[in-house]
Amino acid sequence: MGHLKLQPCGDAVLLMLSISLGPLNPEERKTIAYAALACWSNFDRRISPVSPSEKEWFSRDWTTGAQDD
Repeated sequence: MGHLKLQPCGDAVLLMLSISLGPLNPEERKTIAYAALACWSNFDRRISPVSPSEKEWFSRDWTTGAQDD
């Protein structure tokens, strides 16, 4: 399994579905970890950074919501 060339996200999901429920060896665990990292890194690169005004709005919104509980 360590020789697989994985593509972000899609292959990570397929890899997880193809693994048995038995114990995983270290190489299988590494392969899954690298696939998950590739998936999240790919996802993270597509998200634009939060602007200063959005950060301010989030901060006010979270603070207000916490006081309403």
